[in-house]
Amino acid sequence: MQHLTDEQHAIVEAGGHGKDLVVEAGAGCGKSSTARALAKALTGKRILYTAFNKSVIEDAKGTMPGNVTCATVHSAAYRAVPQTHRTRLSGPRQPGWRIAQILGITQPLIVGDRKFSPAQIGTIAKEAIIRYCKSDTLGVQDEHIPVPHGLHDGLLPLYRRRMRDYIDAYRADIRSPHGNITWTGDVYLKTFQLARLRMANPSLGYDVVILDEAQDVSPVMRSVYVDLQQASGVQIIALGDSAQQINEWNGAINALGQIDADVRLTLSQSWRFGQAIADLANLWLAMVGTPLRLRGNPGITSTLGPVKAADADAVLTRTNAEAMVHVMNIHKAGQVPMLLKGFKPIRDMARAAQALQQGRPVELAELIGFQSWSQVQSYAEEEADGGDLATFVKLINEHGADELLAVADKYQDVTNPDVTISTIHCAKGGEWDTVQVGSDARVPEEDKQFEAEEKRLNYVAVTRAKRHLDPGPLGAVVHTPARHLRSAA
Repeated sequence: MQHLTDEQHAIVEAGGHGKDLVVEAGAGCGKSSTARALAKALTGKRILYTAFNKSVIEDAKGTMPGNVTCATVHSAAYRAVPQTHRTRLSGPRQPGWRIAQILGITQPLIVGDRKFSPAQIGTIAKEAIIRYCKSDTLGVQDEHIPVPHGLHDGLLPLYRRRMRDYIDAYRADIRSPHGNITWTGDVYLKTFQLARLRMANPSLGYDVVILDEAQDVSPVMRSVYVDLQQASGVQIIALGDSAQQINEWNGAINALGQIDADVRLTLSQSWRFGQAIADLANLWLAMVGTPLRLRGNPGITSTLGPVKAADADAVLTRTNAEAMVHVMNIHKAGQVPMLLKGFKPIRDMARAAQALQQGRPVELAELIGFQSWSQVQSYAEEEADGGDLATFVKLINEHGADELLAVADKYQDVTNPDVTISTIHCAKGGEWDTVQVGSDARVPEEDKQFEAEEKRLNYVAVTRAKRHLDPGPLGAVVHTPARHLRSAA
């Protein structure tokens, strides 16, 4: 272990002594190599190394020692699905209209001046169950029921009360051995958690559980792999970066701060980039409010400054719509773009726009409740929370849904792009030599609220480049750090 840093040595020593351990690992700070060193130090122990992302697990399989089982957080739950429900694991995707058919929903739901079609009711019920399945609660709570755009606050109690009948019917179908609703990963992981809560000893059969990327897990994942295992006497080692918790919008929590740990240690030496990028990252870490500060790799010279999107290896945007703006620009410039993680969100939005333009209701969560495209346009222009729709509306108005879908088809299977384009969310875990941050990235302003998740998202954005970073709007903190720190407080 002579190649380990002092920080890594301390982590391996604590883990080797059987301590429940939390490791805060900064961007590019050798988290994977530290996890391997921990596993090697625990010779003779049965170890489960788990994470949500399959790619993290696949990377670990070829490097972990033989006493380690590498499996996603859904693997054990998948194997435990009862025989009565096995046939429902490979079922087709079920849109809202199919859910409505299964549950026998034939009439619209009218709440005040809002009308929800059977297909829309099916979509809302499905989303409520997904949110419940990600939680650690025993039953569906009010906060699990999606609230459509523009629904008046005074109508919320009535809306939730009316929706509960459909949600209860959905859950009853899932439980029934004769039901028809497909069992997704969310469903069988929740079922697995509820079953283990009823066990006297809910251990999964390992001596140690190493939970990676623990800053972004659902409450149900924490319950299965931390709370229940710790209660069974299993050693818990959790790794992640609290400042990279960026999926709170999707129900994820930072388990690192919730684990009852004996020892909490850090990894602060970044091997990805030099000191210039580390300095900018540290300004954003200060705004996040974490004590962690990064040290740049002394062997890499990193620079900050403007770069054209066409000359960048990657362009990172805050929203899917802004990512598609860059796809269209690169396409029209005669270069080949690649949209990281694919075009599905854009396809869904474009098809929903087509439907609304034709006067048909849509099932897409972002646009449920709108009866026409003109309503969407007005909402994006006039409502305080309509800003995130504005770029998408502008895309549709400028290019049309048909052109967006055609471009998506053309570049769907690109493997050798001129420029990679990604939302910051999808870029997490990635790295490129030259990165440009898109113009839709946000910085704190004294007269506007700035959410904690936005600060963490910006930290992720500025830590993806190795050699050169064009921070776009996020570079403003370099010139006036005191003002931005005050605004972000």
